[in-house]
Amino acid sequence: MVVKSSDDDVIVVSSAFDVQLRTHVVTRMIVIRGLRLAVLGLAAGVGLALVLGRLLETLLYGVRPAAPAVYAVTAGALLVIALLACIIPAQRAARVDPVVALRNE
Repeated sequence: MVVKSSDDDVIVVSSAFDVQLRTHVVTRMIVIRGLRLAVLGLAAGVGLALVLGRLLETLLYGVRPAAPAVYAVTAGALLVIALLACIIPAQRAARVDPVVALRNE
């Protein structure tokens, strides 16, 4: 399976064995890749927020790190936004006819 990204940000998927891939397979593949990046970024962000929250607590008077509920709500909102940001282009890319897209390459 070969995945290419063109100038139009359209993802073309072709396979030597099965040219007619089902749209949900293509959508799932693209969404998983996007969410993997989102989860890695979220983990790094939460780690930095915890460290910097403790640092601010020692440097400033009366500043306390955010409650765990704030971290959970923020992480959930970011994951929902990342999911929507992955699904919409993935569905558009899945509807592209591979033959037409490869012809334009």
